[in-house]
Amino acid sequence: MASADWSSLPCEIVQAIGNRLGAIEDFLAIAAVCLAWRSAFSNKKIWSPCIPRLPWLMLPQSVDGVDPWLQKMPPQSSGEGNPSPLAAATYFFSSERNKLYIIDVPEIYGRRCFGSQTGWIFTVNECVLDHEAHLVNPLTRLRILLPPLSSLKPWFAPNNFVRKAITFHHHYLDIVVMAICGDIRKLALARPGYSSWVPVELETPYPCFEDVVCFGGDQIFGVRKDGSLVLCEIDDDDDDTATPPKAKAVSFAPALGRQQLQRVEEVRKKKVYLVESEGDLLLVLRLWRDPPRPPLLTQEVDVSSFIIFRLNFGTREWVELELGNRTLFVGDSYSMSFSARHGLRCQPHSIYYSDDLPHWSGLHFNRKAQARPQAGGRIVRDMGIFDVGDSTFRYRYLEGVDDARPPLFSPPIWVVPSF
Repeated sequence: MASADWSSLPCEIVQAIGNRLGAIEDFLAIAAVCLAWRSAFSNKKIWSPCIPRLPWLMLPQSVDGVDPWLQKMPPQSSGEGNPSPLAAATYFFSSERNKLYIIDVPEIYGRRCFGSQTGWIFTVNECVLDHEAHLVNPLTRLRILLPPLSSLKPWFAPNNFVRKAITFHHHYLDIVVMAICGDIRKLALARPGYSSWVPVELETPYPCFEDVVCFGGDQIFGVRKDGSLVLCEIDDDDDDTATPPKAKAVSFAPALGRQQLQRVEEVRKKKVYLVESEGDLLLVLRLWRDPPRPPLLTQEVDVSSFIIFRLNFGTREWVELELGNRTLFVGDSYSMSFSARHGLRCQPHSIYYSDDLPHWSGLHFNRKAQARPQAGGRIVRDMGIFDVGDSTFRYRYLEGVDDARPPLFSPPIWVVPSF
């Protein structure tokens, strides 16, 4: 029987095959089969997978560009086809494939980075006075200019100004970046083309925001540490995209109740995340308890537990939720949710979390470790997978890699690779 000539498949069938693949690695493999298949995806925007794509974990950058603790990982091919680490390379870890990818993205080197589910990385250059900001696609290396953070005067501060930033697609506003800024954690937003950042006005003098999410494609919610929820309203009817609109936040749901908070009263620290999940708005509490002595120095996972709440939109109250077959990814950037029905290679009823506490880890941790010989100079890399069903930690990322990580510009972040 004669062998089939796969290169003669119609372009539409090749594209249909590619759109049934969710992992970007599979798409690149399809495009590399032959010239005919590559030409079917000459315009990468044609690739529109019908299943979600799992995020990659973008790992911290060191001061000199090469992280010694990554040398123990098996080398994978880089964006240029070179298996050796690049001088200013960025490392992306795929938990789905258990592989480390080395990609040369000089546009983000030395900058504070925040990932997203849209493929964009929001970057801030804290080494320049005005804190210039960009959106960068690490695969295409496309870079889009945003207004400098210094446009948020008079409350702009030159040091560690952006605490968290979330990039998302909005039905009416297209691509939007919401940033939590300053010591009192105010909200501000920007879009490509704006001449300045837009501060979000509040009804109360208590900002202290922890996270932001775009729900349903058109509602932007912000949450404070106590669980109180606000809805951000943006007046952007002006056709002039360079003219920043006005934005305000109105109260939407009260804080967590006393009975709900009793479970977290004894914890040393907590973080709050907002996640859109299968039509639900989830509030995820990440809890830390006092670790073994000496304080702040342990090689074990430091997170003690997670608690998940769902917003009842009818009563506008938070109700504790069993995660079921969903999988959550939470961390220093946009948090996201996936369902087991899509057949993705991730653990159901689990939370994948990254180390997102730069103020008490990283460089600061390293200095304390050097001052304590009994700790051996080893520090926490607090990231792994938490099984919500039996409250256990299945495993940590990058097992076997030395925990003594070098100084870093950014903590690990989740980003969904996209063209």
